[in-house]
Amino acid sequence: MSPDELNQFITESIVESTKKAIPPKEKRISTKLPKYIVELIRFKNILKKSRNENSKYNKVNKLIKDEIKCFKNVKWQNFLKSLGSKASSSRPFWQRIKNANPKNKSKKNKIPNLIFENKSFKSDQDKSNLFGRILQETFKNSDEPTYDNHFKDEVDSIINNCNLEFSLMSHSQYKK
Repeated sequence: MSPDELNQFITESIVESTKKAIPPKEKRISTKLPKYIVELIRFKNILKKSRNENSKYNKVNKLIKDEIKCFKNVKWQNFLKSLGSKASSSRPFWQRIKNANPKNKSKKNKIPNLIFENKSFKSDQDKSNLFGRILQETFKNSDEPTYDNHFKDEVDSIINNCNLEFSLMSHSQYKK
């Protein structure tokens, strides 16, 4: 068995074993939307996995966006009706406006000041430059360009000299 075939065999074995041993996690969609919109989203996700259904996917995606917009408009209108004739002077009205304001939300998600090597980084630009510099230093190219090829050649020769044979055990053999 060649090293590439062995690699393929091991990869396929791991994938097959995980499919058998790990149950799929059920995806949950927010229940704040009506059931028919949630069902449309599930249908869209199924279409997304099917690569030859792009036109249907795009149509369903647009329909979902339109339905959500319509749902939010109806919800807003019902909220305003519940406040009565003096909606703009009521406390619930202004609380909802305040919660919808993006300026208030951005304050909650602000990245705190970073301190690195006794230097404080306050602006988002400085923080991103620091992060980029750290990544650049961490993942820079090695000084020895043949290292990976040399290591691969050694592993290939060991595998070729051992003449290893593998076989999958059936799932029932593991149960006792």
